[in-house]
Amino acid sequence: MAERYPTYQRSAKLNANIVTPPNVDNAALRQAAKGYQQIGQAADRVVNFALKRGEEQAISRGKAQGALDSSAAIEAYKSTGGENSYERSAYAAAVGVSSAQVETKARAEMATALFDWKKSKGDPDELQQRLASIRDGYAEAIGDLDPVTGASLRNKLQGVSNAAFVDYSGDYLKQQNEQLNADRLSTLNSVTEQMDILGRANVRDIDGELDLVLGAYKETALASGQAPDALELDIQKLRRGANIARVRGSFEREFADGQGAEFLQRFDDDVGKRKGVARGLNEASIKTLRSEITAKIRGEAAGRKNVATQVKGDARALLRVVGNGDTPGREAVASVVARARQSEDPDAIRLATQLQAGIEAATSIDTMSISAAEAYLAEITSAYNADDDINEVESAILQLMEKRVSSKRTAMGTDQVELFNRQNPKNPLPGINPQMSAGLALFMSTGGDANLATAPGTPLYERKQKIGAMASGSEYDPLYLSRSEIKQFDAFFQDPNVSAEEKLASVVGLRRAFGDDAYTVLNQLDAGQGKTWVHAAAVAEKSGNTAFFDDVITALMVRDELKVPAVVDRGVAAEISRELTSAFNPGDQAQAVSTAKLAYTARLNAGATEDTEGTLWRKTLQESFGATFDDRGDHISGGVSEIGGAPMILSPHMTLAEADALDDNLSGLTREKLVEIRRAIGQSTALPLIGGRNLPTERDLRNAQLKPTGRADEAFLVNEDGKGYIDADGNPYVISLGAAHDALSQTVINLGGVL
Repeated sequence: MAERYPTYQRSAKLNANIVTPPNVDNAALRQAAKGYQQIGQAADRVVNFALKRGEEQAISRGKAQGALDSSAAIEAYKSTGGENSYERSAYAAAVGVSSAQVETKARAEMATALFDWKKSKGDPDELQQRLASIRDGYAEAIGDLDPVTGASLRNKLQGVSNAAFVDYSGDYLKQQNEQLNADRLSTLNSVTEQMDILGRANVRDIDGELDLVLGAYKETALASGQAPDALELDIQKLRRGANIARVRGSFEREFADGQGAEFLQRFDDDVGKRKGVARGLNEASIKTLRSEITAKIRGEAAGRKNVATQVKGDARALLRVVGNGDTPGREAVASVVARARQSEDPDAIRLATQLQAGIEAATSIDTMSISAAEAYLAEITSAYNADDDINEVESAILQLMEKRVSSKRTAMGTDQVELFNRQNPKNPLPGINPQMSAGLALFMSTGGDANLATAPGTPLYERKQKIGAMASGSEYDPLYLSRSEIKQFDAFFQDPNVSAEEKLASVVGLRRAFGDDAYTVLNQLDAGQGKTWVHAAAVAEKSGNTAFFDDVITALMVRDELKVPAVVDRGVAAEISRELTSAFNPGDQAQAVSTAKLAYTARLNAGATEDTEGTLWRKTLQESFGATFDDRGDHISGGVSEIGGAPMILSPHMTLAEADALDDNLSGLTREKLVEIRRAIGQSTALPLIGGRNLPTERDLRNAQLKPTGRADEAFLVNEDGKGYIDADGNPYVISLGAAHDALSQTVINLGGVL
């Protein structure tokens, strides 16, 4: 609504009461008055002339002022309409100017409304209401100032409103007609599509369904105003299109079943009658359909032959891929099989289906254990060889299966975690890292539940159980860490920003989680590379000698800054090394010595001193073998000690006193004690054999000797000639030093309380 002008109301004048004096007849004065009257009349004529000229000038000035500042004039005289000629003319002029301004605004607003309606294609009635609102609003605003001017403005705006409405109504009607025609065409197209779908569908009462659909369409079309004659032509066209679609659909179904020629014969037989398959068709439709059907039937035979040839070529191309040990994509194989069946060529079908079955058999190896995969390969090989005639497909499949089994063998020896995840893509193993194992150890060291390390569902527990199960029954030791995880541990231990405590804790956590298999995990971390940090961590975990571990880690972190001071005579050092390392395997020996050298260098740099007998080097090397020393520097447990005339690697928890006792009591070995020793460590209690066939006599056992295995707490049992005993499986006969000490110490009479 346009800005409304205020209504100006005339207000009544309030006159003060005037007291009228009583009438007085003064004769003397009347005569004099007559003279004055004549003079007054003459004066009045002069005044009236002057007043007339003044009023004309006032009106002129009023008009000019009202036109110049209409707002001020209206504001000043709206309540009275003006008290004099000047004010009245000023007010009238101001009203006229305002009316012209309002008319301009009203015309502009009506033009905007027309534009908006044309843009939005709105309802004409709503436009008419909008135009009337503009007209009445502006006219009322001026009418409040002057009713006559307001009425005049309303008439002018009515003409503008009528013209705008007529303009839009014409466009709107045209648009509605266009939309109606478009809707009719859309409906026709939709029904046409429906007729095609219905015609192709295998509907029992197709004619009845057509009548229902066409009847509904007829009602809709008539309601929209379509002419009956035009509608009838549309219905005929729709029905004919539906029958064409019916014939095409029926033919396609029978053609797919190999009955295309039979359908064509029935079609030709009904052309003259048009009561069956050819009903509802005109001559042009019949001619078109017959050409389509004939071409399809003729092309099908040639197509099958071409497809068969192409399929055989594609199948042999896939065979070459398989023969190279690679696996084609499932979609490519399925496509070859589908096209082979489409060709109906027996040789193409046999080749494609045999190829598909073979590839599925080969790929099934991925989810098998190594033992199951090897057994399956042997089974398939035997089946293919049954007729002594391995064809080209079988040969290629065997190559693919052998490559996959070989890949599995490689993975079993390198990365069992990755292999497990490949075999179990939906349930892969959670990853583990040094921070995880360190956190576990630190948690338990502060009073946390130690059972957490072996709680089902935890990553470390799952790793031990599932990888252990996968390696069980195979020739491979379990590899609990993936190659990528080993790299994480390497980076962790070589990071100078990680404390020695955290590094040790990570190995302690692995020890807690994997238990007896921790040695296997540490070996895997070492990967045969002689990693000194792995050895130092293992020593610290087994012996509790964290000082040795700290020295090694310190040396590793500041290796470039360490200065190697003068040490004991090289000959003395070499002799000590030969003495203590003879019990070790060469690889373990080198790792232990390298680790000891790091700790030794760190200690010398920290201010430790060495004597000419190499006492510090001996102590450090023994610590690298798992030995512990008391505050005085005396060797108390673990490390290397001589038992039965040979250097043995003691368990970190076996004291030197126990080693000496075992050395003294070894001659008390009997068959019964040997059974007891073996039972204590869960080994077969069957007696050993000498030379593979004879059981040892009691004398043999009394004179038996020990030989180092290269592992802590283990020894080979040999006779006095140094020949090794063997078990029933032909393996060297092994005993536990700790179990031997416990069993043999029971036979010694303790006389300490008597002497």
